[in-house]
Amino acid sequence: MPFSPHDLRRTSISDLLDLSGDLGLASRLAGHANPAVTARYDRRPMAAEQRAARSLLFPYHAHRLTNSQKT
Repeated sequence: MPFSPHDLRRTSISDLLDLSGDLGLASRLAGHANPAVTARYDRRPMAAEQRAARSLLFPYHAHRLTNSQKT
């Protein structure tokens, strides 16, 4: 498979997205006026999406019942 300079660009943008998760930052550094263009370079695996989802914080705490409260 031939290698092109564009492969380096795609890999760099994808690596930046993987490290920062910031589409706006990657878009600015890539020189894209529209973040949708940068999003096409996003080749992160599903694992990266799952890590991002697990990092979300929720502003509440689930109330756990003790054994004596369950009856």
